[in-house]
Amino acid sequence: MNSKNYDDKIKYFNELSYNWDEIVGNDENRITKLRDVFTMIHINNGDTVLDVGCGTGVLFAIILQKIGITYNNIF
Repeated sequence: MNSKNYDDKIKYFNELSYNWDEIVGNDENRITKLRDVFTMIHINNGDTVLDVGCGTGVLFAIILQKIGITYNNIF
């Protein structure tokens, strides 16, 4: 990929990132559905999870809750 093409893609996604959750519909209803899905995934307290391609991190709080970590414990 040439540099200009790469730079154009970075610029494009940087411009969208500010309201990406709104664009893709990450509202409270969707987050509730995601929480429901995570009740079916076998992630347990103390597990290690790698969220590849985490985007804006909408799953971060859900994953932390499943593995038993609060925000205060990680920083």
